[in-house]
Amino acid sequence: TYLSGVASSQGYRNYPGLEWLILVRQRTDVAFAPVRQLHQQILFWNLALGLLCAVVGWIIAGQVAQPLLSIADSADLLREGNTNVKIPVFQGKDEIARLSKSLRRLVSTLIYQEQQLSASNEQLERELLERTRAEQEIRLLQELTQAVTEAADFDDALQVALSKVCRATGWNYGEAWIPNLETNRRIFGRIPAWQFRFYVCAR
Repeated sequence: TYLSGVASSQGYRNYPGLEWLILVRQRTDVAFAPVRQLHQQILFWNLALGLLCAVVGWIIAGQVAQPLLSIADSADLLREGNTNVKIPVFQGKDEIARLSKSLRRLVSTLIYQEQQLSASNEQLERELLERTRAEQEIRLLQELTQAVTEAADFDDALQVALSKVCRATGWNYGEAWIPNLETNRRIFGRIPAWQFRFYVCAR
């Protein structure tokens, strides 16, 4: 395949010229070789610039995303209950630095409030336990007073009192030792009580 071109002589000013015709005929691969070379150069530089932009963009994206990933990892550990983890704080005046500082303050405030709430709950539990014990002791004293008042004699009252104490405490055995007043020696007699769950020696 060939490419042909024709050009005629135009002369110069008042000179009409020789009215020649110039005919050029050349193979197309030779004629378009510079064009193909320019096309290849344009394609190569486009690919090179595109790859360079992709690498630079990946590096910039990594620098931007790495702080966010660090914050997200710390938030996941906090969500799992690890309160010793701190939100990383990044220096600067950009949005990521402001976000990290705000999250650090927020998490610190939440952890402090949670600790205060836990301490308050423990205090309330202790107060409730003490109040419950006090109410149980008062109820036991009332029952003992009523039972002793209704008892026929001292032995009956003592046995009723021991049984009440065993029921309230969950013990399975109780004994009462009283001094023998008929002699000067400290000889004690034993009065058995009801059988329950633990062992108690009441004096």
